[in-house]
This record gives sequence, structure tokens and C-alpha cells, in this order.
Amino acid sequence: MKIDAWRGSIVAPLDADTIRDMYAVRAILERLVAKTLAERKTLDITALRKVIVAGRRATAQGDYSRLIDLDVKFHTQLYEAFGNRALLEIMHGVWTHIRRIMAMMLRLVEYRSRLWDEHDAILSAIEAGDPDRAGALAEGHINNVAAIVIRHLGSLVEQNASETSVPSRGLKRPVAQM
Repeated sequence: MKIDAWRGSIVAPLDADTIRDMYAVRAILERLVAKTLAERKTLDITALRKVIVAGRRATAQGDYSRLIDLDVKFHTQLYEAFGNRALLEIMHGVWTHIRRIMAMMLRLVEYRSRLWDEHDAILSAIEAGDPDRAGALAEGHINNVAAIVIRHLGSLVEQNASETSVPSRGLKRPVAQM
């Protein structure tokens, strides 16, 4: 987001290239975090299991605001367990954009139906102390989400614009699909 002295806050547009770049960085970082946590074998997974249970419940209830919060909480707890303050700062900025995307894409059953299964699989691999599997699952999860977002970006922008009275200035149609 930029601040313009004459127009106030301007939300940066999200297009396929921006999303691809954002999720590529995130996939690398999430792979590292999951792999490292599995190698350390010190993560107390109790709180994360509760997040997954609550996430499944929020999904079943259609509580999309809660679903977003719980998804962020799941990943943030992994970052915190990793213990790198720079990573937490970087991801805080990235999550600002990801929340914008998630607010629109939660309408897609395709995304909601597998989000918590993927989180559960990542956590199980970390708990089992399998760094290669944990890293691959974390990276795969992020790549899956990115592919879904990019595939549906145009229709999500149009649907979001038609459902709100305020024009969707912060999003634009992708120039080219994957």
C-alpha cells in the first residue's frame, strides 16, 4: 500500500505475476520452516492441532473471516517456532496481501476443502521428524494455493466487484493465465 498526498492510501494491484512472485518466495520460506522444524523435533504441536480443528469447524460453518484468521495463525505459529524475527517481519508484510486474496477466494470450494488436510499433513510430517516430507508438503501446499488463485483470478475480481458497491481498484485482471 502506498500513501499518496492527494488521494490517500492506494492499494497495490494484484495480478498473476505479482501473485506468482509472492507465492514463489513464500513456498521457499515455508519449505525451509517445515523442514527445519521437523529436523529439530522440538515443536509442541498441541496448539497447532487445535488450530486445525477450529479451522475445519470454521470451514464447515462458512465462517470465512475466522477461517482466514486461523490460516494465518497456523502459519504464523510455525514461523514463531522457527524463531527468526526477520522471517516474521517479512511474512507479516506478505500476509497483508494474502488476506486480500483469501477474502475473495474463500468462495471457492476447491480451496476450502483441502486447506486443512494440507495443514494436517504438514504438521504430521513435522511431528514424525521427516524433514524432506515436511518441506515438500509445505512447498506443495503453497504452490497449490498459488495455482488455484491464479487460475481463478479474473473471475474472483469480477465477482468481488459485482458484490460490492465500491469498485475493485486494488485488483486487476491477469494479462495471461498460466
